[in-house]
Amino acid sequence: MPIKTTAAVRIGDIPASALPATLNGLRVQPESDKAAVSHADGSYARAVGFYSLRQSQLVEATLEVIELVPSTPNTAGFRLSLVNQVTGGIPSEVRLSGHSVYLASGIGSATSTWFDGRVLFILTTRSQYSTPRALLEATLGVHLS
Repeated sequence: MPIKTTAAVRIGDIPASALPATLNGLRVQPESDKAAVSHADGSYARAVGFYSLRQSQLVEATLEVIELVPSTPNTAGFRLSLVNQVTGGIPSEVRLSGHSVYLASGIGSATSTWFDGRVLFILTTRSQYSTPRALLEATLGVHLS
């Protein structure tokens, strides 16, 4: 169900201060993509944050955090359609830390997607990263205030 808008919607930033400085020992570093997401027609996003999770300079994972506008449909079907768009297919669903987490694998990476209220989290890890489950569990503990 698309949101009816007549003009471009201003999409805000989720500040780095909303996240811990590290997750599972990886440094959380904000990445900028303001030009690509500052305005959008009919967007479901109210605010967006892009972060790399680094061991020294090596990017082991990325985290996208998307706060959805209040008028976004809050149904299981709508959420699953968003997850399918993110993962590019039909992911497997598992329950972790009280969340339905959708898991998908790609070439060289794995993607975990879940919702916390009206916030969508997308965690993508390199397939060579040694502790993806621990990173996922640490990231599931993040809650935006």
